[in-house]
Amino acid sequence: MLANRATALALMGDPSAWEAVADLPGTLNGEAAARVYANLAGAANSLGHPERARAFQARAWQEVRTNHAPYLEAFVETTDVVAAFTSGRWKGLLGRAERAEAQYQDVPDFHAEALLVCGLLRLHTKGQTDVARRLLERAVETTALDTGVVLTAAAAAVARVHLAAGRPSQAVQAVEGALHHVRRTGAWVWATGLVPPAIEALVRDGRPGEARRLAAELAAGIADRDAPAARAALLTCRALLTATDDPQSGRAPSDALYASAAHAWTRLERPYEAAYVKEALGLHLLASGVPGGRTVLHEAIAAYQDIDAVWDVLRCQRELREHGQTTVRRPGALGYGDHLSPRERAVARLASLGLSNREIASELVLSHRTVEHHVARALRKLGVSSRTEIGPHLGP
Repeated sequence: MLANRATALALMGDPSAWEAVADLPGTLNGEAAARVYANLAGAANSLGHPERARAFQARAWQEVRTNHAPYLEAFVETTDVVAAFTSGRWKGLLGRAERAEAQYQDVPDFHAEALLVCGLLRLHTKGQTDVARRLLERAVETTALDTGVVLTAAAAAVARVHLAAGRPSQAVQAVEGALHHVRRTGAWVWATGLVPPAIEALVRDGRPGEARRLAAELAAGIADRDAPAARAALLTCRALLTATDDPQSGRAPSDALYASAAHAWTRLERPYEAAYVKEALGLHLLASGVPGGRTVLHEAIAAYQDIDAVWDVLRCQRELREHGQTTVRRPGALGYGDHLSPRERAVARLASLGLSNREIASELVLSHRTVEHHVARALRKLGVSSRTEIGPHLGP
């Protein structure tokens, strides 16, 4: 009972949670300890307590290895996979998440978390938007007792896809269901990844009033909570709202909020969110005609490259081109000979589904001309003469 109480308080971001954890009896061990410490690790990771999350996770692994319980091993492994994604430890993570997805299909919530991470990595590291969206949809359909991370993270990712493709209205629609869930439950501490892209979508859709009300809801929802990640998200939202200022006013936008948000995410060991804030600041500066935007956007590109966020790098490079800035490719591009490169395969798959070159360009954050070249090379390499013939040659 004490373990369940401590877990519940942590999941709600209640400041008294850590006292409740400290009061847990020293006799707590075995399966009960593995379960509670895995829950506490997941909560601490989402709330923005990385050091606590690591300590709880280490204790959970210790109990699992001592007791050799397959169910609890699955519990701790999927918690670890989600934490690895959150902290930007993406090297080798897709293979690990895919193994978990295949292995834990009999347990809905573990399976859903593995599907979630597979979808997020397929999006950010591979740029496979169509595959990613299918995986994210399956994650939402699969989860049974989701505390919030699957529903909110999946919705946020789909919104980012729409925003990258210039579809803010559809991005707003993508987050509506998850926001309804958060409002119904009051679980704003679990909306960390959801609200910033929702704010961006509302602003870009010409609905700044709704964006400001959403930020106010987040602020009220976390006012008495111990949730550093949610506070970093709130700083991000307030920075994004500066985009509603008149870009023709001639005033330099205050970058203090952006700097504070980026610092907060860095301190919480969240490199992806820190890079996202830098990207937003760079775009704000470019749109406002203030010097420094190009430099900041290049800093965002470097930060994305550090965690292998290929899709996000491509988006930033396109944004630079759209603002009349040039980008420099890293030397040493890998050759694929007569085999399709990952990018050619992604383009070919979308072409086989009937998408036009312009639609593919929007989905994959590429130029129309680049898509034309990729389609032509894919047809040549596959030895087919039309897009309708591509599908059977791509394999699973």
